[in-house]
Amino acid sequence: MRAKFLHPMLTLWLSGCAAAGSCELVALKSYDRATEQMLLTELDVAPPAAAWPNLVADYVALRDEMRACKGTVHVK
Repeated sequence: MRAKFLHPMLTLWLSGCAAAGSCELVALKSYDRATEQMLLTELDVAPPAAAWPNLVADYVALRDEMRACKGTVHVK
């Protein structure tokens, strides 16, 4: 049930940032290299019909958009 509300809430939240002309209110959590590597490994072995890898890809795109809005670049 909670997942149904996540996307609309994020859309409203981010549109509020865009309307205000600033993304400084949004803090992105940083993950260590080991956690990022674990996620990549899990993505590689996910079943072909799994839905969650698409959600992760959307989240990555959202983080990239927020970094672009803030003018920061993520170095891997």
